[in-house]
Amino acid sequence: MGAVIEFTAEEDDITPEDSYMEKESADYVRDQYNSGNPFAWFSGKVTVTYKGMEENDYLGGCSYKSERDFKENSGHYFDMVNTCIEAINKEIASNNEETLKRWIIRKAANLVRPFNIALVRESDLIVSRIKL
Repeated sequence: MGAVIEFTAEEDDITPEDSYMEKESADYVRDQYNSGNPFAWFSGKVTVTYKGMEENDYLGGCSYKSERDFKENSGHYFDMVNTCIEAINKEIASNNEETLKRWIIRKAANLVRPFNIALVRESDLIVSRIKL
C-alpha cells in the first residue's frame, strides 16, 4: 500500500488585513471568501500517512481561486507533500538503523559464541572480551 495524501483548507488564524496585503487586495479576498470561496483565504494542511506513520505540514495566509489553483499553480502544495515525505523517510531510516544495529549485534554474538567470547557494549562501540 502506498502513501495517502490528504489536503484540507482550514480557517486561518490571521486575517487578510493582518497579512500585509494592501487594503484593496484584502477587501477583494474578504469579498471572495464571504461570497463562498473557502480558498480565497485559508490555512493549507497536508497530511501524508504511510504504514502507520503520519506527518503534517501547514501553510497559512493562502489566497487562491480554488483547491486546484493552489495545488497546481502555487508550488507550495508539492513542497508541503515533500516535507511530509522527507520526515517519514527520516523516521523509516532511523527505525531501520536501530533494527540493523540489533541484527548485527545478534549476528556477532552468534559468531563468537563458539570461541567463548562475549560482546559488551561500551557507549556506541562494540568491544569483544575473552572470558576466562
